[in-house]
Amino acid sequence: MERRQKLPPEETNETVEQNRQRLVEIYRQEGADINVLRSLELSMAECGRAITEYFRAKPTNRNVKDVLSNCEDNEMALRVVQLLMAHFGEDLTGIVLLTN
Repeated sequence: MERRQKLPPEETNETVEQNRQRLVEIYRQEGADINVLRSLELSMAECGRAITEYFRAKPTNRNVKDVLSNCEDNEMALRVVQLLMAHFGEDLTGIVLLTN
């Protein structure tokens, strides 16, 4: 048995369907073609160096200093993630698994 929820007074089944179709169209135009990995790479190329330099100039805690001294060979994306997590006191092992 399908249970229907009451619509707000300003909405009808027709307006809800129109909004749904509009959202589908927006997704088709803007959301479906976004390559997340490529977007991350471009963002890192654009902002990663600035983030790294900011923390070099103003290291906020000992963990940030440790990351800076040990991450020169790391990819920019990993370095930025490590710096931000160190800055906010988060444990890197919660989201990143480092292997040889």
